[in-house]
Amino acid sequence: MRVAICGCAGIGKTALATALSNRLDAQLIDEHYALLFMAGGLSGAPEALADRFEQVLRRKQPADRPTVVADRCGADLFNLWLAHQLHRLADRTAAFATACREHTRRFDLLVFPPWDELKLVPPFLAWR
Repeated sequence: MRVAICGCAGIGKTALATALSNRLDAQLIDEHYALLFMAGGLSGAPEALADRFEQVLRRKQPADRPTVVADRCGADLFNLWLAHQLHRLADRTAAFATACREHTRRFDLLVFPPWDELKLVPPFLAWR
């Protein structure tokens, strides 16, 4: 089974994906979002930012293992692409949307944990 944990920041996706991959002895695919936040973060020239988004998606490809758990998938990444106004790059947006859709289709199950339901966040993040 191939599972992707999707959704908002700070709800425990990484903790859930890690726990699930350990439990299932599955390959864990990291979100790789650190690539987006390096070298100026999510600002700068749209073309350079689009390059980083495409690099993240390339790194998120699952191996040919029967059991995979991903921390985020192409659907999450495309949402972030749109949130950062990269839709203005029309040709690249169409290609990136197709790549994200194909990436997301590789999973058997997408899990969208509801906000504030997972209690897996480390104590230093539980600021309430």
